Amino acid sequence: LSKLFNLFADCEDLEDAENLVLLAQIGKSIVLLNDVNLIETLLGPPFFEQVLGCLEYDPELKCKAEHRAFLQQHSKFREVLSMDDMGDLKTKIQFNFRATFLKDAMMRPGLDESSLSTLSSYVFFNNSEILNKLHQNSDYLR
Repeated sequence: LSKLFNLFADCEDLEDAENLVLLAQIGKSIVLLNDVNLIETLLGPPFFEQVLGCLEYDPELKCKAEHRAFLQQHSKFREVLSMDDMGDLKTKIQFNFRATFLKDAMMRPGLDESSLSTLSSYVFFNNSEILNKLHQNSDYLR
């Protein structure tokens, strides 16, 4: 994956539109493989912004999307309660946001039923884990 996204960065720097479209199709195909472990890897910090950039060049879109700019300008993670002692709870919440954004904004035009189900299930089970962790910690229930 890192080699693929390094290639994407090179093509974007060179403004190579033809290869950027091919890379967008490859990126979309990777998501459509419906492998939860692969999707979770793509949602992680080293790859998510590159996935966003890659899918901005999807040829099925009428005009180039600006997913990266939108998230940088409009999305901010705000903690209402401190989650420092909750392990990977903050990471799960961020992954849920990213999976939902991937499902609803980035992949919506070409998302098949099984991919939609995979992403929805991923979000559902992450939500269950988040709620269980919050429920187990009695300080959050007050």
